[in-house]
Amino acid sequence: SAYGFQMTDPGGDLCPSFVDVPFDHPASVAVDTLQAEEVLTACAVSPRRYCPWDAITRADAAVMAARLWGQGPAPDTPHSAFGDLPADRWDADSIGLAWSLGWFTACGESPLRFCPDSSLTRGEAAHLAVALDPDLLQGVPSEGPADVTTQSQVLAAAAVLHAGLLLPCQTMPSLAFCPDASVTRSELAQLLAGLSVNRA
Repeated sequence: SAYGFQMTDPGGDLCPSFVDVPFDHPASVAVDTLQAEEVLTACAVSPRRYCPWDAITRADAAVMAARLWGQGPAPDTPHSAFGDLPADRWDADSIGLAWSLGWFTACGESPLRFCPDSSLTRGEAAHLAVALDPDLLQGVPSEGPADVTTQSQVLAAAAVLHAGLLLPCQTMPSLAFCPDASVTRSELAQLLAGLSVNRA
């Protein structure tokens, strides 16, 4: 059988989108849904793998978010502003779009840097989620996990926890979000699949 095509048995299931995300994987539904919408990036192509337990990079997260949002690159996408992002990188336009729309912040200044190959943190994922789907903030309590400090980070963390898009990293003795911990590729797929945004 080939990935995404019916197997020989007419009553059989479809093959999974990626060989390392079987149907019993916790993120299988999210991964297969987003792959059908051409949102996801693969980590290998022969065979096609998603590497669900690997940390997702800021670059891959930007590309997936841009694809999910369903828009092409902005006409004057400012990817050239980043000293660590050559204009000929395959993901440069998506990164520039994501930055110009406020989905991501720079990782450094003088020169301005994006750190495309750095891991996306849980705090950054929460910010991305509420930027893509502002309705997540409706009805969110003003108090959030004790390990998140600034008000905007508190609201974003509380929003994704309340919506079940990310799970707390600790519940006892107090609720914790671990904003600086890395997000896995599996977790980002589940987060993106749970958002109510325009689909291409």
